[in-house]
Amino acid sequence: MSEGRTLSWQILDEPQEIPGNLARLLDRADDDGPQPYVPDGGRIEIVSTLEGLRALKTEWESLERTAGAGHHFFQTYAWNAAWANVYLSGNSSTMLRILTGRQGGKLVMLWPLMVTSHGPFRTLRWLTDPFGQYGDALVDPAVNARLWLQSGWIAIRSWRDVNGISLRHVRADANVYSLLSDRCESTSDATTGHSLDLRAFGGNPESYLASLERSKRSRIRKRLKAASKRGDFRFEIVSDGPEYAAAVRRVVSLKRQWLRDKGLVSPVVSDPKFAEFMIALGCGPQAQAGAAASIVSIDGAAVAIELGLRFNRHHLNYMLSFDPAYANLSPSKIEIERTISTCIGDGFERYDLMAPADEYKLPWTDTAIDVHNFVAANTLVGHLHTSIYLKHLRPLIKRVYRQTDGELRRRVVASARSIAAQTRAAAF
Repeated sequence: MSEGRTLSWQILDEPQEIPGNLARLLDRADDDGPQPYVPDGGRIEIVSTLEGLRALKTEWESLERTAGAGHHFFQTYAWNAAWANVYLSGNSSTMLRILTGRQGGKLVMLWPLMVTSHGPFRTLRWLTDPFGQYGDALVDPAVNARLWLQSGWIAIRSWRDVNGISLRHVRADANVYSLLSDRCESTSDATTGHSLDLRAFGGNPESYLASLERSKRSRIRKRLKAASKRGDFRFEIVSDGPEYAAAVRRVVSLKRQWLRDKGLVSPVVSDPKFAEFMIALGCGPQAQAGAAASIVSIDGAAVAIELGLRFNRHHLNYMLSFDPAYANLSPSKIEIERTISTCIGDGFERYDLMAPADEYKLPWTDTAIDVHNFVAANTLVGHLHTSIYLKHLRPLIKRVYRQTDGELRRRVVASARSIAAQTRAAAF
């Protein structure tokens, strides 16, 4: 498919009510079957090349300004273009499949999607999965979102080169949540995302500290005092330049070491291009969306770093790690408290620790929202992959693995790495 291909679908006047049989059409639409309901002058298009993605920049950024909530960082042009530039060049196993809706030529809907191939399985996913943490589509608030999203879904279900659909990390307040919960199956590993509403503190970090329990304030003061005794204690947030790039490389290295020590695996953190991708997201102060690094340092050495993603006065804690040599100082807790206080002072409205609902996140947050993973099959082969493996087996394997003894996990991971290394060596 070439960028900007207009699908040959009938254009209908927008009805007052969506016909009751539309639900059936969603599951049975094909190239020769019923056509999407879109308003007069509307059309649905597919963008399938990097050049086509880049050509969308101005319109995409305009739509995200109009339609983007704070948690829509992973639907911004900045995030998706940076990822595509790093990961899609020369990648034959992944194809762009961005679905757009236009009304009178104006971009009013955008689903950032891709098709990945693993053996015989071709699966439709959110573009950037598993790097993206919240999945959704952008819809202009001036149009009938339900109508456009359902039309987009009919288009998706007509793609017969796709065996299955796996749309993960969909919040209960996402634009697509109602549609997907009706049309798809939810996997057994639903979770919650946790965040802190910063608006109540009126831009004053002292109000935040005053809101904490007395014992927690005392622990914060003790941690800061202990850190200051170890040397020249500093906290800063950087978003571009060599300092930001160095912080990204440092936190990725620390996180990889932490995963090895715990016997855990992260396909995102272990990816050899991950640091390059995050460095590309660095933004200047005027950027609409981008990344920033919060750094706790002692005598110039970074002892805790958070990679944060920022959009629409929303700060997402994307990744956090620390130097184990300073573990007795609880540097991660210092980093979170300092970042929250700085975000309040800078006018941010929410600090988001996102899913999953890890225990350490709960004391820092006051809001929880359900987050689901949705799957659907387009073919019999897709049914085997999505409804059996993705819905049931994969969550079970992950759950059992995380409950396994840490030493056994480390041995399993070490063996897997050894086998992979031997396989690569044999290939040459």
